[in-house]
Amino acid sequence: MINPQFAVFASGSGTIFQDIIDAYKKGEIPGELSVLITDKPNCLARQRAIREGIATKVFSIKDYGEKEVMDREMVTYLQANQIEYIVLAGYMKILSSYFIRNYQNCIINTHPSLLPSFKGLNAVQKAYDYGVKVTGCTVHFVTEKMDEGPILLQKEVNVLPDDTVESLTEKIKEQERKLIVKALKALLLNQITETRNQRWVMTE
Repeated sequence: MINPQFAVFASGSGTIFQDIIDAYKKGEIPGELSVLITDKPNCLARQRAIREGIATKVFSIKDYGEKEVMDREMVTYLQANQIEYIVLAGYMKILSSYFIRNYQNCIINTHPSLLPSFKGLNAVQKAYDYGVKVTGCTVHFVTEKMDEGPILLQKEVNVLPDDTVESLTEKIKEQERKLIVKALKALLLNQITETRNQRWVMTE
């Protein structure tokens, strides 16, 4: 049986990407980590990939002019390389409807809040400013509506009186890294199924 191939999309420091790499090298992820896709050629995530001998591919809007054109090229590239699944690990671009339709229920994303609360950018800051006592992170399928895809996993993180936005961000990232590896493993093993009431569950 051929292991399914997956790609990771990242734009920043790549800390979540590094946890995926580490789990992959330990044999905890059953698929093949084929490529890192990024929109920023000089980002730390790409440097991590190069250091680990993982292929990288840069798709920058300035090279294509239009987002739709770029996304079509990305789909062509991924399909040509038999990429079946995609993990968004700090990827800061919104994927087009065309892209998502070609990979429906095959793209997972991690978000630093307990969705549906605090969607979009600056989720940790929003939660902190609102004064919540509990926040957390979510792994979900990516759909055409931002941060509204079916929820796969969530983890609560307590907000302590002496927490800052920075300390809270780090606590959430620690849980995100664990959840994304768990969800990716389940996705590659076909352990994520849809129930009759249109909820998605993970089985073992």
